[in-house]
Amino acid sequence: MPHVIRSKLCLIDSKRLHYLESGLSSSPPLVLIHAWPACCHMYLPLIKKLSKKFHLYAPDLPGFGSSDPVTHYGYDSSVNTLSQFLNSQQLSRVYLCGVSLGAAVSLKFTHKYPHQVIKLILNSPPIYSLKYQSRSRLIRSLISRFPQLPIALINFSLKHDLVLSFYHYLPRYRQIDKKLINRIYHRASRNLPDAIIQTLYEILNQDLRPLVPQVKPATLLLLGDHDYPELLTDAEFLKQNLPALKFISLPDSNHTLSVSRHGIELFAQNIIEFLS
Repeated sequence: MPHVIRSKLCLIDSKRLHYLESGLSSSPPLVLIHAWPACCHMYLPLIKKLSKKFHLYAPDLPGFGSSDPVTHYGYDSSVNTLSQFLNSQQLSRVYLCGVSLGAAVSLKFTHKYPHQVIKLILNSPPIYSLKYQSRSRLIRSLISRFPQLPIALINFSLKHDLVLSFYHYLPRYRQIDKKLINRIYHRASRNLPDAIIQTLYEILNQDLRPLVPQVKPATLLLLGDHDYPELLTDAEFLKQNLPALKFISLPDSNHTLSVSRHGIELFAQNIIEFLS
């Protein structure tokens, strides 16, 4: 049945990569790349809404969720892993969708392997604005000078469920069903601290502007109109420089658009219309 969601493992360079799969093998393949610091289980509601129309794959990036660790974490290693994952599934051409970190990885993948992406869907990709914030410079400096400190903070937060409390009570996340938050947290609590920290450093240290004009596949950019200001700035850059872009701003939505109770319907609907 299309709506059945299967949890699977495959081997990439002798490392286990975990992924969710759903839909009929005869349906068009759509690959979903998760946000930071989540895992593929953030896509469970979206998979349920799309599985009748697409053959869906949602991998855990290395070091996240139930995927094995690798030596280095970042955009390039994620792009290489995604390429090998598609090869392992014998997927020569796919629709590709990413949220936040996953959108940046999807953009870089499409730039490197344009022949493998039929259409691209981006939700709130960090392009360059985060890099130039004073707060970002401070975080990068702390990670570089005291690499064990953020790891200790992550371990302490997970041990005392501080992150879960953060997601339950911060107003921005109240649009997400609490059961979904708990499920994502339970799975994402397996994320390796090194993967979390190195990937965060990468997000705060990248300027993807030079590659944007070279991304050729038709692209849908979905954005909540109350997303982070830096990502709204990045969206403006994409609107002006991404050649084949369709832009949709969804009202009364923030950075949780892809998992929020009221946003998921519009998110899925716009994906279906764009890929039809």
